Amino acid sequence: MSYTADEVWEYIPGCEGSVHEQRFPERVDLLTESERNDWDTFFDVREFLHLSIEPLRSGRSLKTSLSACITGHLACRDRAAYDALLRIAGLGEDIRDLLVVSNSVLLDQARIEEEMRKGYAVLSQSLVIQHAPELKAAEFFWIGDDPITKDPGTECPRCWSHRGGHGTGEDAALCVRCAAVVA
Repeated sequence: MSYTADEVWEYIPGCEGSVHEQRFPERVDLLTESERNDWDTFFDVREFLHLSIEPLRSGRSLKTSLSACITGHLACRDRAAYDALLRIAGLGEDIRDLLVVSNSVLLDQARIEEEMRKGYAVLSQSLVIQHAPELKAAEFFWIGDDPITKDPGTECPRCWSHRGGHGTGEDAALCVRCAAVVA
């Protein structure tokens, strides 16, 4: 790959020498330490989720993580982890993309309000989280039977998420996002 970088470098106007001999600007931290810790927690949850999905994939119940639908509650033993997830919840539906799951089955507003009255938080209308310091020793764990199931939604042929069926005409199988892109 190093030769490819050098070839590309030759075609960039104003660039001389080899790409490997250049000085590049120092990295700038765009996140505070607190934000970085929040994201570390989020990626811990994502790893936990994918470890939960893997047995279903190897057992052929699911083809990919994009065919997964989260139906259980995710519990956090650590209050700081729970709070970090609440801060990240502001991303809305983008969380599904970051988790690499489809979750076409979203909770309606009444169910979200019900879960919140119980003291739970809802991420992206689909992932219910709760703080449960008294339960288990693991940092994260599932509450409920079958916390991950096969998503019943239509697979989008462009991005493979199970949010398809919202396009028009010959693009009828596309999800809303892909339909907007190809329109």
